[in-house]
Amino acid sequence: MSLPLPSPVDESRRFSNMGGNSSGLGLDTASPVWLDSHLRRRDRSMMAWMTRTASANDSESKAASGSVSSATDHAPGWRSFGWLAIVVFVAISAADATWRVNPVFHDHWIYYGFQRNLTAHLRDFAWTYWATRLAILIPGAAAQRVFGLATGEIILHAGLLAVSLWAMRACGRRMFGERAGALAVVLAGTHFFFLQGMASDYTDGYGQCYLLLTAAALLRALDPGRGRNLAAACAGFFAACVVLTNIAFVAFLPVLTGAVLAGRPWGGGRTWAISKRLAIVTAIGAVSFGATLTLAEFWFHAHTDVHIWQPNLHFIREFRNDETFAIQDQRNSLAEWLPGASWLIWPAIVTAAGAISLVDLLRNPAGTSAARARTLAWLTLVPAALLIGTLADVSLKLDMFGRLWFYGVVLYQPLAILLAAGLLDRYLPDAGKAAARFLPAGVLLAVGLAAVHGAGVVKGIAPGEVNETAVFALTFLAGVGGFAATMAGSVRNVPVLFFTGLAVIGAVQGPQRAMFRVDAGRTPALVEFAMLDRCRELDARARTDTAAAVQEAVERCLELAPANDLGFWYDKNAAMAPAFEMVNATFAYGRILSKDMSDIRAKPLGGMQVGLEPGRVVVVLTDDVETARAAADREFARLAVRAYDLGVRQIGHGPVRFCLMAWEIEQAPEELAGELGRVRIGHRSGAGETNGVRR
Repeated sequence: MSLPLPSPVDESRRFSNMGGNSSGLGLDTASPVWLDSHLRRRDRSMMAWMTRTASANDSESKAASGSVSSATDHAPGWRSFGWLAIVVFVAISAADATWRVNPVFHDHWIYYGFQRNLTAHLRDFAWTYWATRLAILIPGAAAQRVFGLATGEIILHAGLLAVSLWAMRACGRRMFGERAGALAVVLAGTHFFFLQGMASDYTDGYGQCYLLLTAAALLRALDPGRGRNLAAACAGFFAACVVLTNIAFVAFLPVLTGAVLAGRPWGGGRTWAISKRLAIVTAIGAVSFGATLTLAEFWFHAHTDVHIWQPNLHFIREFRNDETFAIQDQRNSLAEWLPGASWLIWPAIVTAAGAISLVDLLRNPAGTSAARARTLAWLTLVPAALLIGTLADVSLKLDMFGRLWFYGVVLYQPLAILLAAGLLDRYLPDAGKAAARFLPAGVLLAVGLAAVHGAGVVKGIAPGEVNETAVFALTFLAGVGGFAATMAGSVRNVPVLFFTGLAVIGAVQGPQRAMFRVDAGRTPALVEFAMLDRCRELDARARTDTAAAVQEAVERCLELAPANDLGFWYDKNAAMAPAFEMVNATFAYGRILSKDMSDIRAKPLGGMQVGLEPGRVVVVLTDDVETARAAADREFARLAVRAYDLGVRQIGHGPVRFCLMAWEIEQAPEELAGELGRVRIGHRSGAGETNGVRR
């Protein structure tokens, strides 16, 4: 506690009143020049001392309440810059049509298909674990239903990025201070894999978003102020959303809670207060968590005949035994796998820097609170353990998902970003007033350049199009420049330091797209693995056109069969086969007839084969109409199937062009019913009126 102090004005008045006849000292009432100068110096010293005392008392008060503050919290521009950086990143990403496009990998398109036709997909594909991931499906379906297909995609992914960046800023600010929160936004917004996750319909972006929201709400619930109980309820709700995104992510929640609790000021009289608050937060969060999962179960079971946990448990049991789920590179050794694991580079560097910082904290703890030191330690040790576990998984072939990048990055990527923000906040010099005014402008310029560069990288760069030697040479020069600026020790060089540092970040992230191979650490989930090269080519050179063609084909399929009563038939070796696979994937691989144009009944590897029941719409995807028509005539005649020809639709965007042909089965032998023949097929009268041609 600090004692009440008289104001400098009162002190000056008391001292000056010692003069004159009333003082009895015989001094003149007029103050001499030396006395005025002394009083001014004394006033300035006392004001400075009072300011320092008040600041220390304020810091002590914040520490006692559990809030971790930074010495640079009051530096001009950091709060505004954090918000401005979020706006810049979201605006650049939303304006880039190539950013929010799903790649040519099937899982992304499966979730897109559920979002596009949620009610019918839940009815027909409830037995798949994809159907249970409601925290992905419902927001996407709502965005498309309210705003339309094109606008809904923009709002969905730009909103996901904006919310994630906001949550990242909130976590950094409450863990380390205002400057660290702004730095966390910069680091996340220029991180390739963070941007990639937010741009796609897969689980990694949603998982990171919900985990960050859980951490932000939990941090708010444990800090003093109004709204703590509401924040605790939100933490429970977002934790349930983490589970409803991917049941495997439930293992990340205790780790995330530990990162939050590490920064609480345990010890002394605060332990009991924090324990009571933690008990209240846990109770409210648990009730919210359970209520959310219960409502999800009722909602899911009302739309399907399956309980929400059954498909997930089935997937976990079958993963190790079913060849369909076999990991492509599980046969690779650690030496063969590691060079392609480019997503581990950045977290590994940051974790190493965190380890060095911990050694420095042990040797020189002055200037760092115990709460901040514990937070840095936790954020260092957890990613380090995850990285070591990943290497052990690959080396020992444990098949524990460690080699799959889209599982690991969900946890260690946000933690590594927060760790990097905390380290930068600790070691970057405090900027003076002049430099602080210029700092946001300099950093904003660097952020803009890095964001533009990152958006260009996400478009897809074909291997060989990046001069990696030049990139790393520029990275080295930027690093030397930043080091020189740091050694100069002048606050005027702080903007230069930030600019070069972000240039290093952008340069390191840049070639990752070229180095990132679909067969290195990631399950392509295309059973015919010979298709990988063609997938990579389409993904790198024509991602936007491929996505547009797939979306157009899906819309035509929904026009032909809005109740999902269709079956796909195409050649798995065709030039456009990857695009055909993506169209098939939007129907959860549950509507396949054959991938062999010589035999419509050839059972495909992977997916559930449907039969040729009356009412089924046969959809042929092909780039050779005449050959496909001849194959259909031959197979229908061989199997004694009668069908209406529903015509041909041209699908084309850029170099990605193919045709969609359709027939509706009118009559077929009963033995042609497939594994899903028991599913009711709603026959649509008059469906053959398009061309009126019977086959």
